[in-house]
Amino acid sequence: MSTTTHPEAPGSSATPGDRLAGRNSLTAAVLSTTLVLVLAFPAAHALSIRPVNAWTDVLFFLSTKMLSVVAGILPLYLFAQKAHLLDNIWWFIVLCTSMNLPIAIWMLRSLLADVPVEMLEAAQVDGAGLARAFAAQDKLVQGLSMGAVK
Repeated sequence: MSTTTHPEAPGSSATPGDRLAGRNSLTAAVLSTTLVLVLAFPAAHALSIRPVNAWTDVLFFLSTKMLSVVAGILPLYLFAQKAHLLDNIWWFIVLCTSMNLPIAIWMLRSLLADVPVEMLEAAQVDGAGLARAFAAQDKLVQGLSMGAVK
């Protein structure tokens, strides 16, 4: 009976390439998730204050998830191949961000729509601009919506 060790176990035979791949995956996941949240919050906030036609909203965000693989991935692959970006982590981060951003905006919009607009108006009366009310981590919009992010 042969014994094999798990590649991630201490004393295993994990190669430096395995560690590099793990570090690249972790980097791409953290950076793309952070980028999605940074871009999705303002967009979802804007859509919650000034809603658009419901069908247009739903169809735009869901169409990105229902797009045919051949219709969506092949042009991106050909572009990356011509631009020599196939083995580039930054291209992978852009792809992950662009795939996840529409659904994140859609999900956060429904959460931020529950934040009363009167709270933002009261903050503006008290002297805080809309950007300041939104940017303050512990105030108003982000303070009330952190439950969805956690």
